[in-house]
Amino acid sequence: MLLQPLFENAIKHGVYESIEKVTIKLKCRREDGFLKISVENNYDPEAIPRKGDGIGLKNIRNRLKLLYNNENLILTDKSNGLFRVNIYIPEKK
Repeated sequence: MLLQPLFENAIKHGVYESIEKVTIKLKCRREDGFLKISVENNYDPEAIPRKGDGIGLKNIRNRLKLLYNNENLILTDKSNGLFRVNIYIPEKK
């Protein structure tokens, strides 16, 4: 349930706003005691953006807070024509 809104956003804000080929990448790896999940898509920075309220990202942030009592487990970055979301799932000790 964490990844579905990310793919929906990649389609809504990447595919619908671009006439060029859009690539969505999913990467997972262990990093510093976390499972790092990255979803990345390219977008057209000159396109008129579709209005969104950020509900999907807020829902993910809230789920992670409830599960792990940490508000800093999701990071977003939008630069150089790429939008990336990183989710960090703490490893069990």
